[in-house]
Amino acid sequence: MKIRIIDLAYGLSLVGFFLTALLVLYLGGMAAGAGMGMLPDKMVPTFELPITLSGLKDYYPVENLDPAFEAQKIEVKRAELEVLPSKGRQGLQALMYLYAALYVGCYGAILFFLSRTLQTFREEMPFPERNVWRLRWVGGIAILLSGLPWLMHTLVFRFLGEKFAFSQAYATPPSLADWDGGVLFLGIVMLALAEAFRQGTLLQDLEELTV
Repeated sequence: MKIRIIDLAYGLSLVGFFLTALLVLYLGGMAAGAGMGMLPDKMVPTFELPITLSGLKDYYPVENLDPAFEAQKIEVKRAELEVLPSKGRQGLQALMYLYAALYVGCYGAILFFLSRTLQTFREEMPFPERNVWRLRWVGGIAILLSGLPWLMHTLVFRFLGEKFAFSQAYATPPSLADWDGGVLFLGIVMLALAEAFRQGTLLQDLEELTV
């Protein structure tokens, strides 16, 4: 029995969707447990606060083992401070798990809409109107997904940025560099693809009318 690539892609997208759905349920349960203070110590999440190091004069030495290459230096400029919320800050603990659930859930939603779109390809109906809004949803969710790292950085900076004092360093404020450029580009491509599908739908309807 010959398996078509489109059938394989459809099956993988379905499996991925169900796995992400299970993971979202697990993370949601962990968020509820964190909110009620029921998490064991080893399950308490840590926050990573980006730190910009400044004024450092000590560089790590590098020994050159090949004369064909000239080593420069290893300079440490950025680092991350791992912060463990105390048991009295259940809200922050729950926030971390909710963020993870949202992040995974976005991928799950993308896989769901893609699986439904691939289903129409399996039925040799690539241009139904519902595929247009499905691809628009994929593009919109991908754009949202690309901004989630910036959102988390903003929240962590807001809650923890002034909780610590550093020597020759400072908490890095959120910026556009936090956005995931690859996922953002994917979202824009999917929106453009949705427009192409819309044009294909119009042409398909016109052809059916002429026939």
